[in-house]
Amino acid sequence: MTEGYSITFVCTGNTCRSPMAEVIARKWLRDNVIDGVTVQSAGILAGTGHPASDGARWAVSEGGLDLDEHGATLLTADLIAGSDLILTMSDSHKAAVQDLGGLGRVHRLRDFAGEHGDVMDPFGGPDHVYQATFREIQALVTRAMERLRVELQKR
Repeated sequence: MTEGYSITFVCTGNTCRSPMAEVIARKWLRDNVIDGVTVQSAGILAGTGHPASDGARWAVSEGGLDLDEHGATLLTADLIAGSDLILTMSDSHKAAVQDLGGLGRVHRLRDFAGEHGDVMDPFGGPDHVYQATFREIQALVTRAMERLRVELQKR
């Protein structure tokens, strides 16, 4: 469909929300046979290499996905420069991306999916909170990818 299009999901520590969004988006792109789109995730305060949280790994596994090999990535200006679309979990993440040069390419995930507001952070919460966050992100990423497919077809 397109060549060399890059999406980056951003949250705080890159151990919960943005890795969930990354694996959901990759699966959606595979299932919908959309080639040429790469997906990654990063955190504005990520400790490089930190694994996904236990709750996030459990929640995505319940959805048939896997975060076992995930290692956190710190958001940098270079990463932003190489991204065509940056989807953040909150307004503060969006501001951080804009400060690193992402103006015009950054949106909150919920906004890009046609809603309004932040995706709440499940970090440290019980399994049911992670599961609810996973389902919420899954629905938002699905709508965001459907919107992106339409936009890429217009190119």
